[in-house]
Amino acid sequence: MLDKQRLRSYFNENRKRHIDRIVEFIRQPTLPSENEGVEETAEMVASYYRQLGCKEVELVPTKGYPGVWAYYDAGAPITIVNYCMFDTKPPDRSRWSIPPFEAKQTILEPWGDVIIGCGARSRKGPYMTWLNSLEGLIKTEGTLPVNIMFLAEGEENQASPNYAQMVDKFRDRLKFATACFSPGASELDGVLNVWLGYKGLIFVRIKASGSRWGRGPVCRNAHGMSQVVVDSPSWHLVQTLATFIKDEGRSVILPGFYDQLIPPNDEEIEEVRKLMKMKAGKKWQDILKGVGGDVGDSSSELTEEEVYLKYFFYPSFNLNGISAGFTGPGSPVFSLPGEAWALLDIRLPRGYKVEPVIEGIKTHLEKTGRKDIEFEVIAAHNPLEADPNNDLLKVVRETSTKYNINIETEPYVAGGGPWSIFGNEFNMSVLFDVGIGHGGNAGAPDEYLVLNNTDRCHGLIETEMWYAEMLYNYAQAKSE
Repeated sequence: MLDKQRLRSYFNENRKRHIDRIVEFIRQPTLPSENEGVEETAEMVASYYRQLGCKEVELVPTKGYPGVWAYYDAGAPITIVNYCMFDTKPPDRSRWSIPPFEAKQTILEPWGDVIIGCGARSRKGPYMTWLNSLEGLIKTEGTLPVNIMFLAEGEENQASPNYAQMVDKFRDRLKFATACFSPGASELDGVLNVWLGYKGLIFVRIKASGSRWGRGPVCRNAHGMSQVVVDSPSWHLVQTLATFIKDEGRSVILPGFYDQLIPPNDEEIEEVRKLMKMKAGKKWQDILKGVGGDVGDSSSELTEEEVYLKYFFYPSFNLNGISAGFTGPGSPVFSLPGEAWALLDIRLPRGYKVEPVIEGIKTHLEKTGRKDIEFEVIAAHNPLEADPNNDLLKVVRETSTKYNINIETEPYVAGGGPWSIFGNEFNMSVLFDVGIGHGGNAGAPDEYLVLNNTDRCHGLIETEMWYAEMLYNYAQAKSE
C-alpha cells in the first residue's frame, strides 16, 4: 500500500527544490522552428531520466532533432509508456510582461503563487511535476509500481515528423506496455477535462517554382514590372490552392476528400448535447481547445450545436502559412519571385485514414495539370478513437474522485499527434495532457503554472500526490 503520509511529507520537504527543477527546465529554450536549444534540451531530459534511476537512457538520432528513450525497470508486471514533448512554440516576446524564458516565480491574481514562462503550462511545467512525483515515489517506496518506457521528442510543434521513426526502433519493447500516459495541467473549478479521441494530422508543404514549372523566373527573381510578359510561380501556387477549397476555406472541393466522412450518429450527437448543457452560459470560443476567446464569430451561419459537431466530427483544411518574395524589411521590393510555398495542416476525424487523403491530393495535382507542384508530406498521423471505458480512464476517474474532482469527457479534440500510434498500432489505452492542477495561456504570452492550492484548483504538491496515487491505482487495477 502507498504510504501517503510519508510521500506527502517528502513533497513538502522538497517543494522548493521541485519548483527549482521546473524553473530550470523552462529556462532552457526549446524552439525547433528557430533551430534553438533542442539538442541541449534533449540532453537535459536524458539527465532527468538518469537522476530518476533509469538504467537505460539514450539520445535517439532521427532525420531531424534527436529524441530521448529511457526505461525504468521496477520489476513490476505492468508497463506503461510515457509520451513527452519538450519543445515549445516560439514566443512573441513583445507581448510578454517578462522575458519568456526567465521562468519567474511571482504572484498572479487570482491564482497567487505561479511560475510564468514559455512552457509553464504546455508542457514543461506539467512534465517536470510528473517527474517530481515519480522521484518522490522512488525515494519513499523504493521503486515505482509500474515499469515505465519514456519516449520523448522535441518536434511536436513541427508536427512530430520523426516520432514514428523512434517508435519503430523500440517497437519490440513497446508492445509489452498496456497504456500510454502524458501529463498535463487542466483541472479548474473541480473539473478535469479528458478527451476520448484525437483527430488525425497531415502536415504538408506545397511549392511552386519556375525551375520545375518551366515558366517564370528560373534561376533568380525577376523585376516585378516584367510580370506583364513573365509568368508568376506565386500566382501559380495561389491558383493551385484555390482548387482545394471554396467559401474562404470552409468547404473542401478536393475530389474524394469527404469520401471517408462518417457523420455523427445519434449517440454522438447526444454526447455533444450533454457537453453543451454542462457548458451552458459559456461561449464555444472559450470552450473548444485551440479556438480561444479572442476569435470572432466566423461561424455565425452555424447553430451552436453545429459548431460543436463540426469541431469534433468533421475534417479541416487549414492554410497554415504562405510565403513568396517580399515579406518585410530587408527583402527586395518589386520582385517577381521564382518560387513560392505554402504549409497546410489537415485535421481528420475518426473514420479517416491519412493515406487516401494524401493520395487524393497527389492525384488531383496530376489531373489538373500541376505535376510541377512539389508536394512534401512533413508528417502524417491517423486519428485515434478511444474507448470511453478504458482501464486508464477508469483509474483517473476513481483517483480524481478522492480529490473532489469531476471528470468531464469530450468526444474528440481537434488536435492530434503521434501519441495516436500507441492506440492504433499497439492497442493501448491513451490519455494525453491529463493531470490535476492548473495552468493557463498555453503557447501564449505570460503562460503560467499555479503552484499553491486555491479555491479553484489544486497546486503543485496535490498534483504530485495525484500522479503517484493514479499510478498505484492503475497497477492495482491491472493486477486484479
